[in-house]
Formats: sequence, structure tokens, C-alpha cells
Amino acid sequence: MVSRRLTQHGVATAPGDGCAAIRVQVARGAGVILLDIEDPYGRRSRRQVSNAEAASTIIETWLRPALDAPPPPVEAAVAVAPVGPAIGVGMVAESAVASDRSRWLGASAVIGARLGRIYLGPLGRFAANDPSAQTTRRTYDVLLAAARPVPLGRVLLTPGVGLGFGWLTEIHSNQPGDQQGNPSGNHKGFRGEASVAAALPLWRLLALTVSFAGTWAPGSRAATSEEDDASRPAPWGYLRGGLGLRWGAP
Repeated sequence: MVSRRLTQHGVATAPGDGCAAIRVQVARGAGVILLDIEDPYGRRSRRQVSNAEAASTIIETWLRPALDAPPPPVEAAVAVAPVGPAIGVGMVAESAVASDRSRWLGASAVIGARLGRIYLGPLGRFAANDPSAQTTRRTYDVLLAAARPVPLGRVLLTPGVGLGFGWLTEIHSNQPGDQQGNPSGNHKGFRGEASVAAALPLWRLLALTVSFAGTWAPGSRAATSEEDDASRPAPWGYLRGGLGLRWGAP
């Protein structure tokens, strides 16, 4: 967006031979644009603006001294490198429906670091089924998640995938909600996930996120207990919805 506006104003976004160039890194945060500008003499400035028009105006004001400085340039150019915040942290409260129609509540946390145009980092999740059920189930997942942010106006849409490992534990009791029953199953295996999240800016790099995900948990085995409720196969998949907060990167 910033590159297009500069081009419309007659500013080249790729330096040529013999031209005076300033270097600009453009980072899109939650509803803001962050600029890191460096002129040919090494002078730098970091600015925060609300839209692409303001960003292009600031860049052009930095370009004018570069044009006037000796030696006289043949042309002026701005090298724009679109980047995002280097790191970010997110936490989400989640509700899920499993493949066996059981309902779950839980939370997840993720740390992402920028690697080119994607963000990569660990994701941890905990969830438990309906506490009124005779079999108490809990899941613990650890995944390596990758996401690619896509700006859509003020909203940042972030599709992602994740691969990792998970555990499911089961405790069977004679009374619903009893947490001191007998262990009846312990399943572990591969986890695969596809997700999409939408971030709405709140303040600076803080954003409210709404997310949806599908988790695949293949290889689940039947529980070892002979009780009817505990003998059902463990869920092989989950559909999740979540609401959370994110600071910085997706």
C-alpha cells in the first residue's frame, strides 16, 4: 500500500545506478504503520502513523534532503522493505466440539517470531471436557505453528497451520464431576491443525483476536476401562472457536 502511493507520487521504490536512496522499513501493527527510515548519511528515524497516506508523506519529506545533498543525484528512490513486528505473544480462551460430540473448554498461548513473511513459534494448549460427565478428559497439546498475516483494512487476517504432539488423559468416576476417580486411559500422538484468526486493533500493537481452528488427532485408541462411558474411543478431531488478545506479531 505504501509502495503504491509512493509510485503514484512519482517516487521510485527500487534504487537505480547513481541515485540517492533512503531506506525505509514498513511494519504494519494493529491499526498502525511503523516506519524505520535511514538516509544516505546514516541518520535514522522511527515514526508511527495511522495510514499509508501519512506514511508516504513522511517518507517524501525525508527524500527531499537526499535530493538536495551533494553529489547531485540522477534520480531519487526509496527502497521499501515491508516487514512486521519481530515477535508477538497471544493468549486465547477456547471452546471446542470434538468428533464424538463432546464439548470442551480450554485455553492456548502462542509465541511467534518473524521469519521472512511468516511467523513461526510454539503453541501450547490445555482443554477439558464437560465436568458433569462421568469420565473426565483433559488434553495437552504442543505444536510448532506457522502463520502468514494478510492485512484487510484495519483487520489483520492470519491463516496458519501447526504440527506437533498431544496427550489425552481420562479419569473415570462413579459420580459425575468427581475428580478423584480411577485413571482409565492415556492417549498420545500426532496433532495437526489448520486455523484462521482475525485481529482487530485496540491500542498500538495490542489487538483483540477471534479465531477458528480444526485439529486432527489421529491414532486414538479405546480407553482401557470396562465401564461403558470410559470405553468410547478418544476423539480424533476438534473444531475450536476462540476469543483472545495479541501483542505484536500474529
